Amino acid sequence: MGAVGAETWLTAAIAVSVAVFAAYVYSSLPPDVAEPGKVFILKGFERTLTFIDNAYIGYRLAPENKFPIPFEDCLIATQHFLQHASEYGVDSKRIGVAGQSAGGNLAAAVALRLNKDDKKKFPPLKLQALIHPPLQAFDFQTPSYVRGRKYFVVLPPERNIKCWIRYLNNDMSLVDTFSSNRHTTTALKKSRYASFVDRHILDESVPRLIPEDVRVDLPDDMKNILNPYYAPLMSEDADLSGLPNTFITVSGTDVLRDDGILYARRLEMAGVQVRLARYPAGFHGINQSKPFYFEVGKQLEQDLATFLRDHL
Repeated sequence: MGAVGAETWLTAAIAVSVAVFAAYVYSSLPPDVAEPGKVFILKGFERTLTFIDNAYIGYRLAPENKFPIPFEDCLIATQHFLQHASEYGVDSKRIGVAGQSAGGNLAAAVALRLNKDDKKKFPPLKLQALIHPPLQAFDFQTPSYVRGRKYFVVLPPERNIKCWIRYLNNDMSLVDTFSSNRHTTTALKKSRYASFVDRHILDESVPRLIPEDVRVDLPDDMKNILNPYYAPLMSEDADLSGLPNTFITVSGTDVLRDDGILYARRLEMAGVQVRLARYPAGFHGINQSKPFYFEVGKQLEQDLATFLRDHL
């Protein structure tokens, strides 16, 4: 969604203790990458994930290239990698996607799309790991967003909303409309889409939403807020079934905390194996806080490394 430093990774095990790590990075493409989707391999990874080689994948960025272009670039590159894994010395049966922040959105979206692909054409993913992912643009009044407006947070709600809008249609006049949830109609708030982010999932003391069969009518440049490849939490329950083993991190002061919790619980209800790693003292990007390294950030990286080692 255009945020510098947000990453999506494609992980693939070569052997028990070695992996290839490919990333979709929100930054300018390296000078030797002439076109989106080109793969190039870099050896090594900092700190905890020392057992991983890195294969970075460049793609076109928002807002110049809005949804679905970045998603499609990432999907095509991942499909290519799955089909040609042996050329990279990779076991095609031990490949996963992972991403941080906006990259977590892309990783989740790619996993959803691949879950529908012909398994004879593309090997199934072994795992997905989503680090502080933004997963829905439907409700910006969840408890974690409300808290983010009251206290200082590293990723303020309005900044995150601007990222969503850049990815959608780049109409910055909509920031206040999104922030106050006026971008969704009264009918839409009663629909099955609203049930996908039902607050009852977060807090059982909140009455469960009983969705109504209503007509959903949004302007053409707004309809993608309901597209699961734009916002993975908009997935139907049936489309979540069959997704790979999943690792999701959430931090206590992150406005995206509730997105991760909602997705983890919906995946669990769909029969997906999920590990929801909570860091109450953490914040958005806690493991990217150079030049400072916080203990909670180190713990997150260790937990991610353990998950990759155990499940690839």
